[in-house]
Amino acid sequence: MSEVKLPELFAGATHRLHGVEAVKAIQWKKDGDHPLVERYPIERREYKGLLTVSEKEKYALRFGEWIIENADGLIWVEGAQELPAKYVPVEQEVKA
Repeated sequence: MSEVKLPELFAGATHRLHGVEAVKAIQWKKDGDHPLVERYPIERREYKGLLTVSEKEKYALRFGEWIIENADGLIWVEGAQELPAKYVPVEQEVKA
């Protein structure tokens, strides 16, 4: 069997999705954690931030949610406080 070659990591990649695709995962805990997030002006709302990916694509965020970006520039949000197991940290990769 031939050995499967993993795609190269892009600058800033922190995890691999399903152990293959390199992604950057940032947990939004405070202002300044991600350059595309702005705070809502109303503090009593459940959602505290707004992630603006494009003019038509926006995500409401709670503190602790994960902002995921792949090498192609696609951005999405994982809502749990803990990152799902499908995201494997880069430093835990098995070196053959």
